Parts: sequence; C-alpha cells; structure tokens
Amino acid sequence: MGVSTDAILVFGMQVEDESEDSEKIDTILEEEEGEGGISYDRLLKAEEKTGASVVWHCSGEHTMYIVGVRVMEARRGYPVAVDPKKLASSEKQTKSDLAAIEALCDFVGIPFHAKKCKWWLCSYWC
Repeated sequence: MGVSTDAILVFGMQVEDESEDSEKIDTILEEEEGEGGISYDRLLKAEEKTGASVVWHCSGEHTMYIVGVRVMEARRGYPVAVDPKKLASSEKQTKSDLAAIEALCDFVGIPFHAKKCKWWLCSYWC
C-alpha cells in the first residue's frame, strides 16, 4: 500500500513556490501577535471577512499555497462526492470569487492575477 494524502479542490490563484510571495505567506504563518507584522490570527480574520483562504498544499515539510475560494477537501480514506453544480460559475459568481481572492491578496501583500485563477486539484501530506 502506498502513501495516502488529503485531496483539495479549490478555485484560486497558485502562489509560485519559493517566491517572494510565498515567503510573505510563510512569514505571516510564523508571525506572533504583537511582532509588528500580519499575524496568523489577523490572517484568519481577513479570510473570514473576504471569503477567501490561503490554502496549504504539498506537504508540511514543503508547504505551497493557493489563495482561493470554494475549497473542497477529502481527508485520507474518506472520499467526498463532488456536486458538479458547485464547480459551475455564473458571471456574477466568478466576479465575486475573483473579488474575494483579490481582497485577500491585497491583505497579504502579494499581486493578484485574475488570469491565473482556475480550478486546482492538489494534495496535502503532513
């Protein structure tokens, strides 16, 4: 039997691995409240406010990120049925999704690229 991972399906913008933008997110996730930067707690509040999330994928030892919305996850050994209707987007839904992603990118301080937003199927192994 091989190694199993969690599956993640998300609409969003992949952050280039080992880039300056990825390092900004790493710093936020390591930042403690009161150190002068954006803390993880403040990121969680921004995620709640914008409706977008910083999605971790790859592995705990080499974490990669997608800033996205409509996140669906399947944990190891627990398959999840995906309703195709949840993947379809009206023009209004797409605009709303892109606005949420852009708002979180602005908060984090990374550039937003609407053309890079698409559905991503990725894994996370910790």
